[in-house]
Amino acid sequence: MSKKKRTDREDRPTPGGKPGADVPVAIPAPPESGPVDPKFYTWTWYAKIYGACFLIAAILFSAFVYYMKTTSRHYTEDGIAMYKMAKELQQQKTRDMDTVAGELAALDAVVDIETLKGFLLSDVAYKPTVTEDTKAYLRQEAEKYATLIDHLREVRAFDDVQKKILDKTIDKISQIHSCLKEIISISDMEYEPRNRRVISLDKKISEMGWYSMIAAGFFSWPAALDAAERSFFEALRYWQQNPEATYWWGKVLEETAINDVAAEKKIMAIKFDPNSKLADQILNEFKQTFDGDTNSLRAMYNYAFALYRKGRIDDAMPIFHKVYDKDRALNSFEAFLAKRRIDIVDRKIDMKWSKTDDF
Repeated sequence: MSKKKRTDREDRPTPGGKPGADVPVAIPAPPESGPVDPKFYTWTWYAKIYGACFLIAAILFSAFVYYMKTTSRHYTEDGIAMYKMAKELQQQKTRDMDTVAGELAALDAVVDIETLKGFLLSDVAYKPTVTEDTKAYLRQEAEKYATLIDHLREVRAFDDVQKKILDKTIDKISQIHSCLKEIISISDMEYEPRNRRVISLDKKISEMGWYSMIAAGFFSWPAALDAAERSFFEALRYWQQNPEATYWWGKVLEETAINDVAAEKKIMAIKFDPNSKLADQILNEFKQTFDGDTNSLRAMYNYAFALYRKGRIDDAMPIFHKVYDKDRALNSFEAFLAKRRIDIVDRKIDMKWSKTDDF
């Protein structure tokens, strides 16, 4: 082999990637980036980005508000239905034995639901073994809920909304019953798997416990009023400016003789929507009370304040003055509130710093 061929062979890379000699390796240069589009430096481009972000935020906020209002409206409908149920039960002078038995079963469930939840944790979930007495108590509770379900299936709802609530209540009470039967069936399991499962079922019972109160409301008018009040409270938790829930909460408070707070809730409903038919109805209710007793400070003040919330300040001020003139010593709460409202209108009180304009 000639010297030239041997030199060429040594210069070539060997198999496997190891060069036979130092051969420079060319590294490709990175591609040159082109110039930045001038539109990215314009205010128009940033305005489009801001507009898109604002639109997305507006859509998400609108969806959130819609969800909250819808949930609030459902609770309001349930509360109105339970209030009407209470009024129907109040009118019943005599009741058959089955209705009385259903009422007792439902009231037992209301009373025992909190005790039951605590018992499941203390005597079933956190005990190494479940005693026979505990099993007997669980069977007794399961039988109680089975009896309540039978009574609920005999209830006659007065309208479609009540029928919907009744069906939902039967479903929830049936789930409580199923949870108890499952706990009985796993009571002989080993400690750790039983502990986890019972805690999970106890939490599920807690979530459905409110429906034991709803169930009682189908038999007992005080329980129905309690269920209605709870529904209106839940409605206002989701959407605080719900005039219908506020008004009907006031109606419930009237039934329980908490008249001052009831009037406050009704007038607050006017404040939320002064131009609605509901606001006109509330104003008419206060006017009828005022016309029936023109010397009552409470009736005068409530009617004047309802007019005030409706925006009819010129009509409200003479009545406020009349309330104040009847008690210039401010011995009554109504006279104090009337004087305060007069001062607000006369700008003697700077409402920019006052946070109590809801009286």
